[in-house]
Amino acid sequence: MVASSNPLTKVFTMQISLELIAAEIDQRALEFTQDAVLSLGGNAPAMLEETGTRRWVKCGRGKVAYTTTSGYYPDGKYFRRVTISDFKTPLSFNSNKIYDEVIQDLRAGKQRRAARPTVPNAPTSVDRTKLFEQALAADQALWNDGVKQLPYPHPYLAKKGLPNINDDVTRYVLKEADRYNQYPTILIMVKVFDIDGNLKGFQTIDEQGNKRFTAGMTKKGGLIVAAQDLPSTRLGKAYHLVEGLADRETVRLALGNNTIVIACLDAGNIDTIAAALRAKPGGSPSKCEITIVADNDQWKAQQLNPVTGKPIGNTGLLKASQTALRHRCLI
Repeated sequence: MVASSNPLTKVFTMQISLELIAAEIDQRALEFTQDAVLSLGGNAPAMLEETGTRRWVKCGRGKVAYTTTSGYYPDGKYFRRVTISDFKTPLSFNSNKIYDEVIQDLRAGKQRRAARPTVPNAPTSVDRTKLFEQALAADQALWNDGVKQLPYPHPYLAKKGLPNINDDVTRYVLKEADRYNQYPTILIMVKVFDIDGNLKGFQTIDEQGNKRFTAGMTKKGGLIVAAQDLPSTRLGKAYHLVEGLADRETVRLALGNNTIVIACLDAGNIDTIAAALRAKPGGSPSKCEITIVADNDQWKAQQLNPVTGKPIGNTGLLKASQTALRHRCLI
């Protein structure tokens, strides 16, 4: 955060956080894996297995499978490695080879370029719209099998000190035990909308707090809000913007269920949602009050940026302050 010569104005320097780098690497690894599995004749996975694991996962009717491992080096550098094989032709993804490219692309705001698999007869392109449609249909089927109420506290919410969520955009889905998971687990499944109330996809949170979105979903502009509180064509109410689902429930408990709280999925998306609210009829600051309830990431403030070697800073407060200045919000 750098102060300008005008004491009433602050100019913020964009930081490339460790979380942003890791998310970009994971997305590229997923795209590479999907392309490679399709090229080998299998069905592309909707998402990679949880980080920090190493296991074979079958992809489709054939013998196409992959292993994945990820984590952080002692210097804080994130890595993700994936090996895909039909037991004849191995393909691999190693984030070390593209780490500098990822950082350069993030700095320049370029569209991601996934490493392409080199395999005979590999398709030159993959219909990612079709992949998203398939993933959305699969998630919708999971949603339909879910329940609105859980008879016991969900471990993720209990860890946050929150009761189970009971609204029309949240369900609890059973994930059956399989060869890799000894016991069944319960996923929290939440609908993700755009500002006009169209369904963009789903977010799932497991009992350990691992979060996943519908494969291929565009997270930018996505939000989680109670169905009755979706922004109408004309505004005129007060809105509270937070980052995640747990933040949303915390604010609702503190201020009452009549408070309209929108979860913006991450700190960087708060600005997008605030801008969309302001752009609607009746969204001016005099008619629509927007309050940003920022995450105070003080424990990350001294975490070093692997690019600059300098502290990353308090990302939650930084992004919230930027948005508040830009769109005349309270914080």
